[in-house]
Amino acid sequence: MCTLQRMDLCMLGAIGGTVEDNLLESPEPSIKKAGLPKDTAGGEMFVLTNKSKSFGAAAMVCPGVMEKVESLFPEGFYILPSSVHECLIIRKDEQLKVKKLEQMVFEVNRTAVEAHDRLSDHVYEYDREKGSICLVAKALEKERGMER
Repeated sequence: MCTLQRMDLCMLGAIGGTVEDNLLESPEPSIKKAGLPKDTAGGEMFVLTNKSKSFGAAAMVCPGVMEKVESLFPEGFYILPSSVHECLIIRKDEQLKVKKLEQMVFEVNRTAVEAHDRLSDHVYEYDREKGSICLVAKALEKERGMER
C-alpha cells in the first residue's frame, strides 16, 4: 500500500511520535481539506512511499497514485527522488525555482544518500494531460521553445 504523509509528521513517526493518517486515503480531494492548515506555503514536503518504507519510491508508478496526488495538489506538484525508499512531493509555487530544487536534490544525494540508494539528481512533475511523470527541465525547455 502506498502512503503520502507530511514530512514533519513522518519524521516524528520515525522517532516514536504519532504518525499522521495516509493522505492518499483521505476522502477529501484537496490537501487543505485533508488536514493541513490553510496557510501551508508551497515548499512544504510530503513523503511518498509504501507502508514498509522499503523500496517505496516505486509508489509513484503504482496505478492511480499520481492521479490521487494530483487531486490533492490541483495547482501541480514536483517530485524529488529522495532515494529508492521514498520520493518527496512539493506543491508547485511560483516562488520555488526548479534550478534550486535540482541543486538541493544533488547535494542531498551526495551528502545523505548512499550511492546504491540514489535514483536521480533531477526534479520531475506529473503531466496530467499525458498521465505520466516527466523531467521538469525538459518541460521548461519545451515551454521556452514554444514562446520563441
